[in-house]
Amino acid sequence: MNLLYVSGHRFIKCANGDLYTTGQMGEKYFYRFKGVFEHVTVIGFYENENEGNALKKVEIVNKNIEFLDYLLVEGSNFPVLNEIFTAKKISRLSKSLIRKYDRVATKAPSLVACKAVGEAKKNRVSCYVELV
Repeated sequence: MNLLYVSGHRFIKCANGDLYTTGQMGEKYFYRFKGVFEHVTVIGFYENENEGNALKKVEIVNKNIEFLDYLLVEGSNFPVLNEIFTAKKISRLSKSLIRKYDRVATKAPSLVACKAVGEAKKNRVSCYVELV
């Protein structure tokens, strides 16, 4: 079984291609899915590394897990509207992919969670929602 994890989480992308989490979504977070799913695809967004976010890097995430892929959209350059613009991009991407996966997971509350649940329901794909 394959899982599509739809998230509004921000990652930081370095010039060398390394991808860092800015919080709790590190390897341990996704490793819990390994026994259940053959493959996990994470949808989220990234910012390129800069002086303002370099200190927010918590853990590198794209080096050690073979069963995990990231499909990330680039965050908006408009700070005030960043969350809304990015959520729209993530929703469009997830909408086009949901029907190709066995299960969908998301974390609520978030702007993308409602859209992901709705699309999963339309496509008759089981959806798991984590409440935080």
